[in-house]
Amino acid sequence: SIYSQDQKTGVGGLDDGGRAIVAAVRPHARAYSGTALVQEFNMDTKEFVFKCLTHVPRTAPNVFFIPRLHYDEQYQFKVSDGTATRDLQRQLLLWTPDPSCNEHSIRVWDPRVRAIRPLGNVP
Repeated sequence: SIYSQDQKTGVGGLDDGGRAIVAAVRPHARAYSGTALVQEFNMDTKEFVFKCLTHVPRTAPNVFFIPRLHYDEQYQFKVSDGTATRDLQRQLLLWTPDPSCNEHSIRVWDPRVRAIRPLGNVP
């Protein structure tokens, strides 16, 4: 189990009592249009990368869960196209890709972690 009464620290937060929760809770795409090509998270560098192809233009945003467990409000992100906004209260990143493009990518990282690997053509 990832929860244990014995692991509670008494702070009463959402993650209080979690065991191995750092490995179990990860950033991920919640809702997106198109075909996912890459979705990966490096726990050591705190880098999240998502790439997708879209076939039909869409105006609704793609939704990503960006957990406070790994990222505070200072996290940074870069998108290949379109616009993105943070919803820190709900731990979400909302990204509306440019409908004139069909290949998209997003990268999220913690600027305090310096050991970020080269990303090739990912923004």
